[in-house]
Amino acid sequence: MKTVVLLAMHGAPPRDFPKEKLVEFFDLHFRLEAMAGTGRAPMEKRLQELERELREWPRTAENDPFHAASMELARLLAQESGSEVLVGFNEFCRPDLDEAFAKAVAGGAEHITVVTPMMTPGGEHAEEDHPGGHQAGQGAVARRAHRVPLAVRPGGGRRIPGRPDRARRAGAMSRARRPVAGASRGR
Repeated sequence: MKTVVLLAMHGAPPRDFPKEKLVEFFDLHFRLEAMAGTGRAPMEKRLQELERELREWPRTAENDPFHAASMELARLLAQESGSEVLVGFNEFCRPDLDEAFAKAVAGGAEHITVVTPMMTPGGEHAEEDHPGGHQAGQGAVARRAHRVPLAVRPGGGRRIPGRPDRARRAGAMSRARRPVAGASRGR
């Protein structure tokens, strides 16, 4: 049975992304959260354009140390575990979580081990909340990964059995609430 490890990372805007566009992105995001009714479509369209530009912005260790550290963590985990390790970002970066899950499925994954490292160097938690803590915590977080069976339905929809709320909140699976025939429904 093929298992793929998926590092589900948060993501960060690149340091060299134009500041005025980043301010516009966050302004639109917060305004849309508070807005109801009509008039949303042009703002949503612009937000999607900015998000696409953010995600596709070229990444380097200099402009996005979190992205670089995420890729390095994946490389080291693959080397240590002997498993295929993919990275998916919740926001700001590519590949997004849907792309990473799709790549795992296309590569024949029958199980996906989802790891959510929070102490990756370059990230806010490691650099500001717990400086220096990532060295001690990173390996422990990776070792405590939770194996999650992956249910696949025709048409490419995916869900984590028994945890559709978590999948939807993470943005990982847009059709997470549809039942999958034969999938476990226990928690």
